[in-house]
Amino acid sequence: MDNDTASVHPDHPPCTPSAPARLSRRAFVTASLTAGGGLLLTLHLSAAAHAAGAPAQRSESAEINPFISIAPDGIVTIMAKNPEIGQGMKTTLPMLIAEELDVEWQNVRARQAMLDPIYGPQFAGGSVGTPLNWIPMQQVGAAGRQMLIEAAARTWNVPLAECDAAKGLVRHRPSGRALPYGTLARKAAALTPPELDSVTLKN
Repeated sequence: MDNDTASVHPDHPPCTPSAPARLSRRAFVTASLTAGGGLLLTLHLSAAAHAAGAPAQRSESAEINPFISIAPDGIVTIMAKNPEIGQGMKTTLPMLIAEELDVEWQNVRARQAMLDPIYGPQFAGGSVGTPLNWIPMQQVGAAGRQMLIEAAARTWNVPLAECDAAKGLVRHRPSGRALPYGTLARKAAALTPPELDSVTLKN
């Protein structure tokens, strides 16, 4: 897997955004570098995030979190937070999310994220883009998967533990029922995202 090697000035600290006074409809991500250099991301969503009147990111797709949007046809748009400078960040970071979201890569559309505090520090350099984002991006994908499973369990009115996800589908194991992510996306988007450090990764 490619490493990003562009230079970055060591005296430029990463941006650590503070929460706005009033949240928009979109969930936001705060990010900070730990003392050991690891990236810590936490998804937040309050009741204010569901306030009416805020613009949606896209008219058809449902935004599961700031990194993941899912269209009714099952096409998943995943944002690459770090800049692409020829080192593979636009592919590597979305692939980490897609793996934990459990969606087939052929159904993924990777997009370069604009500069926005919602994504946390966005920089390329020092060969740190992949290692710093490896676990956080997996957690982002796992959080999305968890929300889709919860949406399906609520739709079927069954215990969450009886459901799992694979290849863009949520299944209810006892009955064999299944629903595609595209069908569940809007319901999942209305749920409160889990804290990233609470989600369970596939591996």
